[in-house]
Amino acid sequence: YGRPLNAQITVAVGIPLVYLVVYGIPPCSTCFWGYLCLIVSFGLLASWAQGGTNFPVLAHIVPASSRSRILAWEMAFENSIASALGATMVTALASALGYRFDRDKLARL
Repeated sequence: YGRPLNAQITVAVGIPLVYLVVYGIPPCSTCFWGYLCLIVSFGLLASWAQGGTNFPVLAHIVPASSRSRILAWEMAFENSIASALGATMVTALASALGYRFDRDKLARL
């Protein structure tokens, strides 16, 4: 059960929390505590996959002589690609799905 269950719980908890952040709470100035609870819950409950599944599985299947190098490459690729491409891909996907960025609304913020 262990490692696969860890990954499944992480995803199963993370998806509803992100849905609630996006659609569950209305955007208002008094909703800070609701957002805070959801974001903290996401950080605590939906971030186990890398440390609880990816690294232990790689440490088990990679020879000891190459273990630190492989784990470093995995961490570098996973985290840097997510940071570099995440915002760009979200913007491109939103535009492709019909969302239009209103510069007037952005200027008023």
